[in-house]
Amino acid sequence: MGKDRDTNMGNNAACMENVKKALGNLGLSEKEAAVYLAALTLGPSTILTLARHAAVNRATAYLAAEKLGSRGLLSTVTKDEKRLYVAETPELLRKFMEEEKRVLQEKEQHLHETFPMLFALFSMGDRKPQVRYLEGKEGLQTVREMFLRQGGDFVQIVPLDVVRRHPELHAQHEEHLASLSSLQVPHRALLVTHEPIDIGMTPLPSGLVRILPPERFPIEAEITVRGDTIFLYAFLPTILSVVITSRELAIAVKALFELAWEGASVFPAKRG
Repeated sequence: MGKDRDTNMGNNAACMENVKKALGNLGLSEKEAAVYLAALTLGPSTILTLARHAAVNRATAYLAAEKLGSRGLLSTVTKDEKRLYVAETPELLRKFMEEEKRVLQEKEQHLHETFPMLFALFSMGDRKPQVRYLEGKEGLQTVREMFLRQGGDFVQIVPLDVVRRHPELHAQHEEHLASLSSLQVPHRALLVTHEPIDIGMTPLPSGLVRILPPERFPIEAEITVRGDTIFLYAFLPTILSVVITSRELAIAVKALFELAWEGASVFPAKRG
């Protein structure tokens, strides 16, 4: 019996630790979570009782209780001239989470609105080129999100057949195109492919593309220039993304693209 009791106590302690971690993921500090769980367990209690049960000192328990009260998770009542703290229903945690989500969305929106100015400031003045390397599908997604946050038109060379040969890569490429389509960003693209671009590909408005035959132009890496940033993607044998921020280098690569665009005038052109 004693062994079973010890086992149950150990299980309860582990369960409480898991609950504390869950509350921490919702935004409560470790001490706040301990005090809230103590209040749930004990019912109406003095701050000293809560402190003992939560294994914190009285001052810490008081600060945690005040913070929980401001979030609506703890209230107070007076009984026999004593101030007692009462835990509110855990259902309020849903409202707390919704409020946290709303605040996060507002911050994300503010960041999105501020990015063009931040990038403009980043491009001002004399500085060494910034070079970043990212690997894998996750790195590619990060770089494409960085690309979407920049302003202005863009030019690019895309080995479309290479992208289409990888189902996961193609699906990620399609998501990227869908995001670009909603923004209607002016652009020009040289697509290296045997197939018509309409096959299995999201059309892009506000753009002009030219198709290049792979046998004439065996390109297996993507080059995109937007603003003062060059985005390089190599897909074989593994995915490698390189981001270079340099006004001089971007101008040079754009000039090379113009030469390629003019040279590709003999090949079909189509509006996205």
